[in-house]
This record gives sequence, structure tokens and C-alpha cells, in this order.
Amino acid sequence: MEPLAKGRRISDRYTLLALLHTSAHCQVWLARDDQLKSRVAIKIANSDDVTGVNLLKNEFAQCGRCVHSGIVRAFECHADDNFTYLTLEYLSGGSLEKLAGRPHAQFLPALIQIAEALDHVHQQGIVHRDIKLSNFLFDERKHTRLIDFGIASESGAAGLRSGGSSRSMSPAQRDGEPPEPGDDMYAFGVALYRLAEGRWPDEEGPPLNLGATLSELVEQLMHPDAQQRPARMAIVADALRQALDEQGNVTVPPDEFVFDTAEDDRIEVIDPGNNSTASHGAAAPPPTRHKRLVPLLLLYGFIGLVALFYVVPRWVGEREPVTASADAPTSAVTPAPVATQSPPRATDIEPWKLAQQAKMRKDAESMLEQLLDKQFYLDDKKAIVWAPERFDQIKQAAIAGDQLFRQKKYEQALAKYSEGHDIAADLSDIADTIVTDTLAEADAAIAAGDAALADQKYSTVLQIDATSERAQTGLERAANLDEVLALVDRAEELEQSGDYDAALTAYQQAGELDAQWQAATDGINRIQRQRARRAFSGHMSAGFAALEKSDFDRARRAFERARSLRPGASEVTEALQQLDTAVRLQDVNRLEGEARVLEGRGDWRAAERQYKAALEQDPTLQSARDGVRRVRNRADVEEELQTLLGEPMRLTSASAYNSAQALLTRLQPYAGDARLDAQAAELRNLMALTRQPVTVTLNSDGATDVTVYRVGKMGTFNSRTLELRPGEYTAVGTRAGFRDVRVTIALAPGETDVRYEIMCRERI
Repeated sequence: MEPLAKGRRISDRYTLLALLHTSAHCQVWLARDDQLKSRVAIKIANSDDVTGVNLLKNEFAQCGRCVHSGIVRAFECHADDNFTYLTLEYLSGGSLEKLAGRPHAQFLPALIQIAEALDHVHQQGIVHRDIKLSNFLFDERKHTRLIDFGIASESGAAGLRSGGSSRSMSPAQRDGEPPEPGDDMYAFGVALYRLAEGRWPDEEGPPLNLGATLSELVEQLMHPDAQQRPARMAIVADALRQALDEQGNVTVPPDEFVFDTAEDDRIEVIDPGNNSTASHGAAAPPPTRHKRLVPLLLLYGFIGLVALFYVVPRWVGEREPVTASADAPTSAVTPAPVATQSPPRATDIEPWKLAQQAKMRKDAESMLEQLLDKQFYLDDKKAIVWAPERFDQIKQAAIAGDQLFRQKKYEQALAKYSEGHDIAADLSDIADTIVTDTLAEADAAIAAGDAALADQKYSTVLQIDATSERAQTGLERAANLDEVLALVDRAEELEQSGDYDAALTAYQQAGELDAQWQAATDGINRIQRQRARRAFSGHMSAGFAALEKSDFDRARRAFERARSLRPGASEVTEALQQLDTAVRLQDVNRLEGEARVLEGRGDWRAAERQYKAALEQDPTLQSARDGVRRVRNRADVEEELQTLLGEPMRLTSASAYNSAQALLTRLQPYAGDARLDAQAAELRNLMALTRQPVTVTLNSDGATDVTVYRVGKMGTFNSRTLELRPGEYTAVGTRAGFRDVRVTIALAPGETDVRYEIMCRERI
């Protein structure tokens, strides 16, 4: 077999795109399903590797039993002369290992999904046996899925091959005990520990920082005694939810919850007509407003230090006046230069005025910080684009406030900052909906046929959010709007004139330019419905004509074509019911005919099967019911008769003898059947012989003490003759200094010249 390589075709259906993983028994490839036009993961067993083949078959079987949203789907297990492979759902989000050591709130939701999936596995009586972080994968929707059921087995199964990660094995699993759900729980505890601490449990590190709930849960999961672990993984999932709730209102910014796409980045995808390799990455998070406030906070500290010297003048004595610029806060705008002036000396200002001034300054600083928060928020929302005049008013208010603050006119500065804050607050209230509202206005302009206004509105949205797919699509729609309107007008004229083919073409051209233009969609649907009605009637007529001629295959094809045009139509349902009835009646007649032929040949069991098959088609068929009962009784009496005649010793037991008498009674209705009559006579003869004693001669050595159970003690003798009824007897011989002997005496009905030897020969 040729080695696997990128571009290789498998079963004339799958094209290998990239090697994802190699193990001792198989290779895992990303492949394109050319039939379904989708990506799949394909596991291919190594050539002549029986273990690899068995692993794939087991994984397919176990996945088939565990259908759950948190478990990878297995599509097909295929074997031919070249390959044995398993196709699975391709999960592109990477494994949960990437979140090891991250804040708990980032990995707990994903781990809850795995716990629920594993609980479902255990409820099916299956143990996964290889629970580890690399087997927890994210799909493209960031949902977590459990994979790799290659060594999964029934709970309690014995004689299994080893497998799984040694560092995640429970004590019982390491000792080779039969698998139990507790083994998976232990490994799940190891995975939870790794996520929370960023290291293995057996590695040294700083003190644990799991929190009360997770610490208790890990201790329970990894308890050496399986009986001390949780009863079900559903309990574990509930505990994880509690731990997540204990995080409080923790929010994880989307750009911090990074789903590493490194694995996909390394995949070179083969795609006809496109040889480029896509690369995906996560953008670095933008600077937060806290970083921008650092210089401001440092400046506030300096201001506080200066104020200290004003409040405690006796510690510093007479000092030079402090310039106003030393107290200037940093706003989000660039202040205009302000002339400095000398304030009164600290020793000239009364303490209560100093306190009042300090409070005013603090209030102004607090309002400035609130204004900065709003301004940064509006910066992110691109307010300069959709509200330039009001955004400039915020800027001017901040500049004026800064000028007043430098002049230590804190009360007036507070008023200016408040003025800017109020404007910013009003804009913030509509910032979250500005994109939605503008898009709605743009859509309304499209609907009204105003291409220029729509173009303006969509362009505004793209200035705010350059990634808006709706706005990008809207711009294209606006550019094509005039042509779309003209095509729809032309199509409506053609439709009214009865030229449906030309009208459909015009509607379709309009739809190609703007798939969202409802008039084009309605026109296409209207004409296609009209065509479908005519085609539907034609298929139904053809189906009934074929049914009348008993051409059932042709009739079904016609009715199915009609159903494809009108799914759920009652006419099709009724026609198919008529067809099924006709097919069933034909099958019933055929099966009953075959059963009667087999019955005539004396092949009773085969006849019974055919009668049963007829009943499956029509459970109300009395003739088939009678046939089943008739041939079954005949087959039963013949089989019982053959058994008794073939094993005459059975008749020596009372129960078998009574059964034989009952069988003779059941044979009476079949009197006149030569073969049965002969066999019945033979049975009666055997039954008579079981009542006649058989002469048996026992030979011994005159020194062995002989006892025949169910007969009595015979003592010592050289030869003795007994008259015993047919059956099995046990004779025991004993002699001092010799090993006892035991002989089974089997006497068949009618047997003659029976001899047995009983003597102890082996010395002890």
C-alpha cells in the first residue's frame, strides 16, 4: 500500500488535506468529504495492524451508543482491501489544555460540558478509560466535546488491554482491575487539578489556590477509595456550577478568552482553485482606560503632597508661592496654555477655607475621572463619526474645566466637567444602539428605493464598525438597487403577459444582484410554484397508471417525485398507502404460497418461517395464523419423538417417561402417517423395555466390599448376578489398605449380557 500523503484519495470520496496526529496504531488526518462538501477527521489504521483496526471498530461502536451534544460524532467505519478507517466530526478549536492555569471562570463552563457528557457515557454502562485534557476539544462554536473512545469498554469488563494516560490512572486502573466509572472520575479530578493549578498533582509548586468548593471536589474525585468518590458525574457538574457561581460577577473579556488556533494555523488546506493557506490569530486586547489614567493618578499624588504642606504650614515655614500648573490634572484633550498666577500663601488662608478648597478639588477630580470614563467609551464607539458636534462640545467643556482647575477655581471646573459629563452621558445612552438604528434607517432607504441615502447610512456604520457584514452587504445592495428595480419591473410585465420563462429569468437576474430583494424572491417562488403544480399533477397521474398495472417500482418513483415537489401533501400520502397495501397483499400471497409448498414437503420449520413472514405483513391474516400453529405443532412432535428415540436412556427417568406418554397422546391426530406411526410404535416398545429388568453380572476378587447405590450392600464376592431396571447405578468397592473404586453401571432398555468388574487393586 502506498504511504499516506496530502492529496491522497480514500475510497474515492475523501481527500487527505493535512496530518493532524500519529500514534502507534493509526494516523489522524484532516480530510475533505468530496461527496458532502465538508471537512472531517479521518482515523486510518496502520497497515496490517490488527490492534489498530480493533480500536477503530470499538470507537465507532461506543460512539454510536453515546449520542450527546458533548460527545464527538462518529460517521462511518469502513474496511476494504486497502484501508480500515473511521470518519469523525472535525473539531477545530483545539484542546482544553490551553486553559491550564487560567482563571477558573475561563475553564469551568467548558469543564461542566465535559462532566455532563461523561455522565451520559456512564449512564450507557460505558467507561471511557482515557480521560485527559487533550481529549477535551472545542468545536467552532466554542463548545467542548469529549473524544477518543478507542479503549472505552463496558463497566466491569474483564481481560482488557492496557491503555490511557499513566499519570491520570486511578489506583484500581493501575492494578489492572476491571474498569468502573470511578476510574474516569479519578482522571477527571487530575484534569481539573491541572486546569486550576497549571501543573500535575505529582509536581511541586506553590500552595493550592483552588478555593473551598474545588478543593473539596478534587479531594473527592482523587480519593484512593472509589467508594468515596461522587456517585455520578452529574453531581460533579453541579459542584462545578457552584464553584462558577462563587466566582461572583466575574466577566472574561472576549479577547482574553483566547481559543488558540495554532493547530489550524499549521494546516495547509488543499482546495481546488485556491492554493492559499488561511491563517487565523487573536488580536491583542486594546489598552484599557486604567492604563491611560496612570499619569493622572501620579499627578494626583503629587497634588496631595503639595496640599500637605498647605495644611501643615508650621512644619515648613515660609515658602515660595506654588504655580497653578503643579495641580493640573490630565484630561482626555489637550489644554490651551494658561497664564500662571501666585495664589495666597498657605499661612494666609484659614484652615476651614483650605478644607473647603480641598473638597472642591476632590469633587472636580472625581467628576473629571467620570468624564474620562465616558469619553474613552465614546472613543471606542466612534462617536466622532455619528455625533461630531456634540462630541466636540465634550472636548471644549473638558478644556475649559482644565483651565479653571489650573487656576484653582475648582467649583467652576467642577461645573464645566459636569457639563461635559452630561453631554457624554446622553451620547452613551444611544451609543449601544446607534449602529442598529443607523442600519435600520439604511434598510428603510433600500426598501424605499433611495440608493443615495442607503449608501450614506451604510457608509456611516462602516466608519463606526468596519467589520459590520450587514453594512458591507448593504453598500453592495445600494450600488445595485437601480438595476434591481428595473429588472423586477421588467419581470412583472413579462409575467402578466404570460411569458413565464422570460419572467423567471429576469427575477433570477434581480435575485443574483440582490438576494434580499423580496419582490424578486416572491416572483421566483410564484413562478416556480406554478411550474411545480403542473409537474406534481403529472407525477401523480403517472403513479396511478403504473399502480393499476402492478408496476409497483415505477409507481413509487412517480409518487416520490410528486412528494419531493410537495412534501406532506395528503394526496401523496394516500397514494403511497394504496401502493403499500398493494405491495403487502402481493407479498402476503407469495409468502403463503411458499409456506404451503414447504408444508407439503414436510419442511415444517421453513414453512413456519414463511407463515410468520406473512403475518408480519398482515397481522390479521387468519390463514397464516392457522398455518403457524399447524406446522409448529407438527414440527414440535417430530422433534420430541426424534429426541426420545435417539436417547432411549432418557426414558429411564420418570419425568421423561411421562413426557413420552403425553407425546403419544399428541400423536393421535396424525394417525395414518406411516412414518409417524412407525416411530410411535418404536417409542412404545422402548417404553415397555424400560419397565423390564436387565440382567447384569458383577465380577470381583472376593476381597472387595461392594455396595450398589439404590440397590444395597453386596458384600464380598467373586461374581454376582443382579436383575435391575434400565437406568444408571453407581457401584462402590472398598478394601482395607487399597484405594476405593467407583463404577457407573449404565443399563439401556432391552440390553443383554451386561458385565462389570469391581475390585480394589491400587494399594495405598
